[in-house]
Amino acid sequence: MGEGHSGCSAAAAILTYVSTLLPRPAGSRTLAGCCPRFAQAQTGGIGTTAPNASALLDLNSTSKGLLPPRMSQPQRDAIASPANGLTIYNTSTNALNTWNGTSWTEAITSATQPIVQNTATTFVYTGGVQTYTVPAGMYSLGINASGAQGGANYDGTPGGLGGRVATTLAVTPGETLTLYVGGQGGMGPNPGSGGAGYNGGGQGSSFNGGGGGATDVRVGGTTLAERVLVAAGGGGGGPYTYKANNARGGAGGSPSARPAFSPRVAPVAAAGPPRPPVPPWARVVTPRTIMRAAARAAGATTAAGRAASAGVRAAAPGRRPA
Repeated sequence: MGEGHSGCSAAAAILTYVSTLLPRPAGSRTLAGCCPRFAQAQTGGIGTTAPNASALLDLNSTSKGLLPPRMSQPQRDAIASPANGLTIYNTSTNALNTWNGTSWTEAITSATQPIVQNTATTFVYTGGVQTYTVPAGMYSLGINASGAQGGANYDGTPGGLGGRVATTLAVTPGETLTLYVGGQGGMGPNPGSGGAGYNGGGQGSSFNGGGGGATDVRVGGTTLAERVLVAAGGGGGGPYTYKANNARGGAGGSPSARPAFSPRVAPVAAAGPPRPPVPPWARVVTPRTIMRAAARAAGATTAAGRAASAGVRAAAPGRRPA
């Protein structure tokens, strides 16, 4: 070939490859042999006059593609000692397969296969509303939420821990989620009661801790009806008692906090149904109620002593009963 054949390198690239697969007649030459410039350059292109220097072969086309060898899975598995990076099209699974040195791996064949993005964003209590915008390409979001702990009572008995919710939400790129992270309930002061935790915590009774606030996620707005996830707050530290067994608050999600004492049941009268147990909220014990109970007990003891003395006098010989 003479000078001026600018397409020599491209033709040589593909024809040299083909010539290694097919028997070459005796005396024939490859195109690389007739075009020494290609053999020295060690790069070539098809459909381009300026192949990329980092490519062994640069293909450029707007109407054709690269067609790898097509074979069934048994045929693929029969390849002896495949080289790392060897790629074929698996006609059994309709997917590109590449040998990674240990096994054949399959390329993603459709957008329905999940792509995991291991990026975590943590939201903590701020006392206000927070938002999260779903990034591009994300269609599911894992959420691990915890409610706030309840406050301790006056002498330090802790409140219950908040509830925990772990789930996956279906989301849309660009969608905005509104988050309310609960605040811990306040400790029961003297005098007074523990404050309510942010986002739904209850105010504590006298000397007792306040309830922890819930943590929730809302979609489509900020009303309670638009909550899609709620992790309940813990109950406040139980009733304060003087030198007595106090109660911890209930864990988030439980129907109620544990009472300090077992419910008291009134004596059954001769007629009529039994009286219901006294609820915990009606049995809050304070120093004042303790003093009143002691006074009533002292009065009952004095009255019983007077009655016993009267009985003894009535039984004495020679004396008339009072």
